[in-house]
Amino acid sequence: MDQIRLRPLEPDDGALLQEIFDQLGPNSRYQRFLVPKLRLTSYELRVLTAVDHDQHEAVVALALPEERPIGVARFVRGAADPDVAEVAVEVVDSWHRRGIGSLLIRALVARAVDLHVEQLAAVMAHDNLAALRLLHHVPGELGRVPGNQGVAEYRLVLRPDLRPAC
Repeated sequence: MDQIRLRPLEPDDGALLQEIFDQLGPNSRYQRFLVPKLRLTSYELRVLTAVDHDQHEAVVALALPEERPIGVARFVRGAADPDVAEVAVEVVDSWHRRGIGSLLIRALVARAVDLHVEQLAAVMAHDNLAALRLLHHVPGELGRVPGNQGVAEYRLVLRPDLRPAC
């Protein structure tokens, strides 16, 4: 595998996120945002970079030696239930099926466990089999949430043995 460096996303990484978005094809953009999307607005970039490394965490993958951004994974805890965090992963098209999504989700799950997140929620298009395969590789109990017309929602209960002792 190529050399990859993972690091936390920081609030000043808007240009990095824009570069990742620009390398996503129309289908990848749809799979990630669930709508056809031509660009990220300045507001969306502010929201996506508003990480505090507690309620909103994100990890970026950089291809070495140039440190080209090739993917990002994030979770955002729900205000009503901080034990549940919604997760999203995006990998630039030219790096699909090379293990980048797996690297990102493992790093994000480790961070979620450190922060005592008990469940990950994923909302995705029904045909997003790559995202579903990614979730199946995370240790825990994966189940589909009934309902939700037009999209599929899954909950992943993280295994208790992954969580640090208090």
